Amino acid sequence: MIRYEEFDTHHSKRISNIEQGIIDLGNFVLSSLVSDNIKKPLWRCPKCGAKFVTSNIWHSCGKHTLKELFAKSDPHVLRLFRTFEKLVRACGRVTMIPRKSSVVFMVRVRFAGAYPRKSYLLCGLGLPRKVRHPKLVKYQAYASHFQGHLFRIDSEKDFDGHFVSLLRESYGVGTQKYLKNKRD
Repeated sequence: MIRYEEFDTHHSKRISNIEQGIIDLGNFVLSSLVSDNIKKPLWRCPKCGAKFVTSNIWHSCGKHTLKELFAKSDPHVLRLFRTFEKLVRACGRVTMIPRKSSVVFMVRVRFAGAYPRKSYLLCGLGLPRKVRHPKLVKYQAYASHFQGHLFRIDSEKDFDGHFVSLLRESYGVGTQKYLKNKRD
């Protein structure tokens, strides 16, 4: 059962515009539960080349760029994203996938994402537990190993030590560290 909590009612209308993106992120992770072998090779879409943990999963085959994604944002929002990207890449090997309204990062599954707004950046992390953080604006539970968290980032100081440690934990979700093989 999916649980949903929203923490910032003032921004709820804007945040609701990305709910589908968070649900998609959670569904990509949930789809990995049906696998008997967590580390099986990723399926590659023959049309667009995107990789997924299960074959024939629904997705948009569109090719998008960061330039078009950040076109309506203030210049400092792209700088915030570049800082976020560096923090994500410092966790380990990742694939960055720009989409129409967001950019996601994956190892085996998608674990982090960014949603540019006019004057700020929303950063989503998939974590194996529910957490608290002063910049947390939304929480959604998908499964015991995947809890969706959305953070509003207004400045680089918002990427504090606590956020960075949560990002590293989220990277573990991307590697499927928190999934148990059904044979164990």
